[in-house]
Amino acid sequence: MNDSNWTPVGTHTVQFTQPMHGEIPWWMQFNSRAIALPEYSPVDGTPISHGCVRLSGRFAKKVHEGVVPRRTVVRVTGSPRPRCDHP
Repeated sequence: MNDSNWTPVGTHTVQFTQPMHGEIPWWMQFNSRAIALPEYSPVDGTPISHGCVRLSGRFAKKVHEGVVPRRTVVRVTGSPRPRCDHP
């Protein structure tokens, strides 16, 4: 699923962090496809990006402050479920 909107299930090591990635705050990249844990809205599980795991503002900042690049592990266990009428 390299070209899909799905975050790969499994364990991933955070590669690097940035306080800002363009206009996106609290960027914590954990996948070579630039999949990250950023602050981004809406946080409702819908797949609107190429796989990023969106976090709310305060939580994203808290996680960002605790991440140690190349040591912190992200465990992805599920898949997003679209909230729309499309299959």
